[in-house]
Amino acid sequence: MREKRIVLTPLREDKYGTVEGLDREELLGSAELERLVYRGMFEPLLSLPCFSSFGFVCSSCGSSFSVRRSVCSVCGSASLVRGSGFFGSGRSVHPTVDIDGFVDYGAFDTIDFERLVPSFDKARYKIDKLRDELTDTLIRLEIISERIETRKKYLVMKYLKEGVLDLDDIKDFDMWCMGRMYLRMLKIQEEIKETKKSRKIWFRQQAPK
Repeated sequence: MREKRIVLTPLREDKYGTVEGLDREELLGSAELERLVYRGMFEPLLSLPCFSSFGFVCSSCGSSFSVRRSVCSVCGSASLVRGSGFFGSGRSVHPTVDIDGFVDYGAFDTIDFERLVPSFDKARYKIDKLRDELTDTLIRLEIISERIETRKKYLVMKYLKEGVLDLDDIKDFDMWCMGRMYLRMLKIQEEIKETKKSRKIWFRQQAPK
């Protein structure tokens, strides 16, 4: 019995498929495919405006560039104009553009992102700086304390903390340096505690009632 041949017809002409706007002979890399997918997914975010303080703006897509170009590298339009500013600030409003001149895929640097970012926390900044200084002071205190072999140093630190002993009453230089670093450590710890307390009170006052 003679076998019957089955003729297979390809569903598409090439195994790479087609992408709108690209030549069929051009092979599409995985990075390019990923970029196109992300561009479609985040298209609403890409249309969010953002601030810019320099360059030229494409009147078609809103992309900005630091130097004058004949055509826009994003949309191909030739309508590039100098930014006219935003609310008199001299800054144009346009979608976020990366360093290569292409529209960025994130919402960072947009007006909405800047509006939602909390203001600079001075108390938090002060606490971080005090903690750094506290770390340095503890290291110095440990280095000086290792040079003092006698166990009287612990008694000296106790009296300094209670206010029984004054720093000027210490005659030994290493002991005096250790006492100075110890008092500085206690002062920094107290500043951190008070700053945290003030910061907590401020946040309670700002909370909606």
